[in-house]
Amino acid sequence: MTEHLNAPHWNDSDDAVDGSSPHMQQKACFQANRVRLASAAELAMGLTGDFRHITKESIGAFPEILSVLRMACTPPLSIPALAAHTHLPAAWLEALENDQLPHDEVMEHLPDLEYTAQALTHNLDPVAFPWLEADRRASPRELLVATFFVADRMCCAQYAKEKKA
Repeated sequence: MTEHLNAPHWNDSDDAVDGSSPHMQQKACFQANRVRLASAAELAMGLTGDFRHITKESIGAFPEILSVLRMACTPPLSIPALAAHTHLPAAWLEALENDQLPHDEVMEHLPDLEYTAQALTHNLDPVAFPWLEADRRASPRELLVATFFVADRMCCAQYAKEKKA
């Protein structure tokens, strides 16, 4: 009980009202980033049929979905962990994810992206995406929850990466 007495509390200062406290600024930044990343997750789900059709072609044509797909796995896959499941080096996968590879080079490695697609499909979180095991389309509610589930994971991964640097 006494530990709660020493915990920091909001006071009635202007900081608590105008949002200029570091906590409120961090929260606003997180929320803005979360909305942006939720849009990326929604796009990835749309391009892959709600994660039911992750293919080498979808990854090759839309490499920006790779970060979403990695965070949709359990556990979330780092680029080195994904590379361990594939025939592609981590540096190449990172360049792909960051859209830094020429289209011709991506198409040249398209057969190798089959292993990437298989690894991602195999590691998708069955609890977060229950429609996958049921082999059905996701309901609108399931899609909304899944979108923010993945966006939250992406936010946390970005925060951890920034904190390391």
